[in-house]
Amino acid sequence: MQPYNPYAPPDPFRNAQPPPYDPSMQVFTVTREALEAARVRLDAFLADPVNVAAETQLRGSRFRRVTFVMAALAFALLAGGGVGLAVTDGHWAAITLLVVGGVFALIAVVSVILDLTVPARDRPGTPESCLKGYITGLRFGRSGYVVTCLAPTARMHVVPAPNLMPMVTGTGASTLDTAASMKAYAKTFATQGHGQMRLFTAKKYTVISNDGTFAQVEAQMQMYSWPAWVTYVSIAVMAAIRFLGIIVYAALYYSMRKGGARVVRKWAIRGSDGVFYLFDGDITGP
Repeated sequence: MQPYNPYAPPDPFRNAQPPPYDPSMQVFTVTREALEAARVRLDAFLADPVNVAAETQLRGSRFRRVTFVMAALAFALLAGGGVGLAVTDGHWAAITLLVVGGVFALIAVVSVILDLTVPARDRPGTPESCLKGYITGLRFGRSGYVVTCLAPTARMHVVPAPNLMPMVTGTGASTLDTAASMKAYAKTFATQGHGQMRLFTAKKYTVISNDGTFAQVEAQMQMYSWPAWVTYVSIAVMAAIRFLGIIVYAALYYSMRKGGARVVRKWAIRGSDGVFYLFDGDITGP
């Protein structure tokens, strides 16, 4: 070690701070043996009809309950408004029912479109559809469906809340083997939770490698968080002063949100049913 020389020129690396931690820059090594062991466990799991039936129940219907509720309300209101319009010759109550029914019908249509963006997992699929199902399920709070995107070995791990700086995430750790534990995990970074609202969406999916059994696929993500009070304050202002609330929300949202673009890369394993399953459920893992 060289003695300190007070007359030497300044050293730019003296007392330099390390770069901020960025989980997306981590390099994970997944061995072929680990993937093969996970595949053997997956095929044994799928060979049991009891497990397959439990998976179907855990995955749930392609369409959410809220979609059926919105569709039923829309039908009832539109039918009631139509009958009222026919017998009252344009009474305001009938017109109101039609207008409200139209709003619910629009919500139902949007809900159906969103449900159809979640890939089906009851038939052979692609590595992209597996990762898309995982990310979309997290985003829409379909926790049981997300669990079924994971290989059985991935569900056994205790996964901590991810560090996605500068995005604000929650704390805690949980296994990913039940809908409740997956919901708790999603609340730390993908959905509203821990005092934060979140934007969690994928722009593009790309297959890095695929030999028919094991595939590596990545997603170009946008992840943002902002304090929940921003939304609540903006709604209150909008209720009181209408248009000003939109301005307040835009100003607070863009000044308070944290996050940005990020790459999520995952290994997927093709099961004996032709469906791909993720090797690991940690959003920052392999």
